[in-house]
Amino acid sequence: LLAMLVWGTGFNVATSDVASQTSQLETSWNAVFVELEPDDDNGTTADDNVPARVFNLGNIEMVWAMPRTTSTIQYISQPSEIGINDPDWHVYIPASQPTAALTNLHAVTAGRVYLIKVAGTQTQQLVIHGRPQYKRIQWRAESFNLVGFHADPDPQQQVSFAQFLGLPSSSNPSIFKLTGNTWTLVSKNSLVEHGRGYWVYNDGTFNRSGPLD
Repeated sequence: LLAMLVWGTGFNVATSDVASQTSQLETSWNAVFVELEPDDDNGTTADDNVPARVFNLGNIEMVWAMPRTTSTIQYISQPSEIGINDPDWHVYIPASQPTAALTNLHAVTAGRVYLIKVAGTQTQQLVIHGRPQYKRIQWRAESFNLVGFHADPDPQQQVSFAQFLGLPSSSNPSIFKLTGNTWTLVSKNSLVEHGRGYWVYNDGTFNRSGPLD
């Protein structure tokens, strides 16, 4: 059965099981959902998940992540409003920056959304190498959740949030995606994008992580 499922999805697994994830980073803020556990397939290195190695583009100013939440989140902040002293957020600042000593994000893990601020005026391509790892979403009810989805990278196979999460007809969650520097509201009938992070308000009416859970 497992072989049939893998064959049916068109998912190709190399002998080493190491894959790559490519994200186009726009100027300023980006919300990237990392699907891979960072690994360069080199047994002599043990720091593949260090932010400096994963986010190795010279024009990255900072990277924010929310490793855990201590309380329910009732409203969302714009990326520029995140504070250094907010206990829910951890930050990585490259060593080239004068505020690098404030870094408290020391590892990149699969199944998490990272807010990446990029300097300059041109888009950049971020490539992450690692091993695919599926993690169920631990939904916090009656709260905003910063999440990404293991969606099909083929644009022709994209489905809506309603389909992907199996939302009941009565459920109409608030879903925000980062457009430019602003979190923008989208409908449940919008398509789920591969590799993108979202704020999703779970009112307690759904708990699935995807169509195959």
